[in-house]
Amino acid sequence: MTGAPMPTAGTVDVAERDRTLRQENAEVQRELLAARLGVPKDEIKPCLACMGGQPEHKRARIANAIAYGLAKIDITEDRALSYLGWYVGRCDQPPLADHSFTDGEAQAIVRSIYRRKKAGRRILGHGCIRRDSPLLEFCPYGADIDAENRFTCPYIRRRMVKPDRRRVASLVGAMNLLHMHLRMGIPKGWRRLSASRRALLCLVLAKLEVERGHPGGELWTSERKLEAEFPLPIARATIRRDLAAMQAVGWIEWRCGKPHQATAAEGKEPLGMRVMRLFPGDARLAAVMQAFPGAQVEGER
Repeated sequence: MTGAPMPTAGTVDVAERDRTLRQENAEVQRELLAARLGVPKDEIKPCLACMGGQPEHKRARIANAIAYGLAKIDITEDRALSYLGWYVGRCDQPPLADHSFTDGEAQAIVRSIYRRKKAGRRILGHGCIRRDSPLLEFCPYGADIDAENRFTCPYIRRRMVKPDRRRVASLVGAMNLLHMHLRMGIPKGWRRLSASRRALLCLVLAKLEVERGHPGGELWTSERKLEAEFPLPIARATIRRDLAAMQAVGWIEWRCGKPHQATAAEGKEPLGMRVMRLFPGDARLAAVMQAFPGAQVEGER
């Protein structure tokens, strides 16, 4: 009988070792960049620290990402200009590139962003949710592979606090929560039609929460009620599949109810369906809390 060789006790997981080395290198780079800019290391994103010199087709785009990153952490314009000059000196230039990328070009990018900041305009920068974010290829924590992996980044972990569920109580809050999920892209395996139906179902859940007097919290309901409240004709079996799919990707926490006949046979009261809408990352946080009993969420005492 043949097959793949069984791993031995001394086998090294090459992929895991590579990730570990990348993360260790990122921490060193964070310390160096923090010292250069005169800010605490915790203010520096690992991906930002790992943005070194670039080939011709990426030089200006990454310079823009660096400049936004520096403006977001309130680095002075002079220091930002100095750092971008250092960056330009490490980018490909002729003869390795067809055209030069000059200090003047980098300085124009910095000054444009800092003009917006001085004018009081909000500096959004680049996050690591969108698939076209320039940060992803520099993420040592695997956000370029799976958006959820960004929650393992120490910069993001440090800023994660227990969600304030009052923020999702209103219609605007419900729409914003839905937008947060959809910004990560339509979940793998979902069709656009089913994604639209499930998005609408999220809003129906929010409406029922308000009507029951506990917006943003747990909702005890039933498939019959969701069928009646859904603005389009929908089968209960479809609702059940949608709820299961939404739970699988972390949109909701869901426990199916038990019909009256089943609970009566057990000598119990009917058990209703329990649903709670989740913030992105809630499902991962719940798994961590379950794995480490007694752990606390940052900001919770």
